[in-house]
Amino acid sequence: MAEKPDSKTGRIIAALVLAAGIGAFAYLNRESFIEPPEVEDQITQPALAACLERRLGAVENMRAENVLQDAQYELFKGRAEAYCLYEFGDVDSSPPPQ
Repeated sequence: MAEKPDSKTGRIIAALVLAAGIGAFAYLNRESFIEPPEVEDQITQPALAACLERRLGAVENMRAENVLQDAQYELFKGRAEAYCLYEFGDVDSSPPPQ
């Protein structure tokens, strides 16, 4: 006689599959769970420092000229940092945010 579909073994297998799925999700997204280090701590290369100075300076100028609002400023600043870190830093291989 075959077991019922809602047997104890079936529930254990379902729990193991769920745990494996959660584990795989956590492993694949582990970088998003860890807070990234501050940008100032990562400036070790002259090219990275020059890029950050140039890009962040342009964003600061736009803010000083009232071209950017506060939300836009934070977004542009984050994108400038991400771009420079992607191009010149050894932090992450993902592209800057779009």
